[in-house]
Amino acid sequence: MGNLLCEPSVGYGTATLRHPYSGPSQWPDGLSIVNSTVYMISAPLDSRVITLMMRLNGFRNLTPNWDSYGAEAPDSEAVNRAQQFIWDNAYLDLPYYFTGPGVNGEVMLEFQKGDRAAELYFNPDGTTELVLFVHDEVVYEEVTDRVLHKLMTHFR
Repeated sequence: MGNLLCEPSVGYGTATLRHPYSGPSQWPDGLSIVNSTVYMISAPLDSRVITLMMRLNGFRNLTPNWDSYGAEAPDSEAVNRAQQFIWDNAYLDLPYYFTGPGVNGEVMLEFQKGDRAAELYFNPDGTTELVLFVHDEVVYEEVTDRVLHKLMTHFR
């Protein structure tokens, strides 16, 4: 469940509580909560997170054959899902390291900490594949929806 933020509706006065990643149409049955307390997010995003988000945005400009070897352009939905994953988990202690486009339209996020690494693939068919490494050896590989739990456990 996402965090809820208070966003001022006017310069002074009440604030409307909303989910930070969805518009008002996402609320069930027009649910609206009014509160006079406004909380600001004060922790800045890690520079690695900002860099990854900007790099992912750049993937949208790649065209077919972007690598001159016939690679498909990154799937826009795969880019969206990778960005959403980063955005949803930006304040967790995940060792973000790198992102890159794949030759089949997938988008990969890489994590690295000490002798442990992980690669998370957002595939054009909507699946998510996770590969975990210890000392450069694959210890887990699966198409899964339980990505966050596996990542957090792997880097704990």
